Amino acid sequence: MDPKVFLLLDLALAFSNVGTIWAHEMDIFRSWKLLDPSNFHAVQRLHWRKLPYWVLTPVGLSLLGSIVLIWYHPGNSALWGVAGAVLCEALSIVLTAGYWGRWQARLGRDPAGPDSRYLAKILNMHWARFLLVNANCWSCFCGRSRFSRADFDQVAPLTPMVIASDSEAIWGR
Repeated sequence: MDPKVFLLLDLALAFSNVGTIWAHEMDIFRSWKLLDPSNFHAVQRLHWRKLPYWVLTPVGLSLLGSIVLIWYHPGNSALWGVAGAVLCEALSIVLTAGYWGRWQARLGRDPAGPDSRYLAKILNMHWARFLLVNANCWSCFCGRSRFSRADFDQVAPLTPMVIASDSEAIWGR
């Protein structure tokens, strides 16, 4: 696979992770405060069952892709973009293991449910994970994807949806 295509796939995962973190930060965790304590844990268990598919798998693949891109990246990628993405993802995983994941586990056992101090901690500190995931995406986009129009002319035929049949129609040349 061409390094540019691999980079675009990793960038797509990074944007997917940004959408997921926005959903968690702006809607999901904040909505938990509104739940009735009697069904809070049922909602949380359902949420946990979905995490392997729509959070953990994309995050794991993105981390793996970022690590692979250390050695297998387009020649014009900036070193800060490659290192920045790995650093942001690794830091997010370490902080999840050290804080957010533990708080989620304790929240699952706390009878206070939506009034739990662990949910309050998650809401008060989740912005840090939010910033790390967004910084990872911007690191991918700005530091590793220095493409010229000629690069897109080569990659565009590989995309599932080609808007125009030739580069002149797309780029106005």
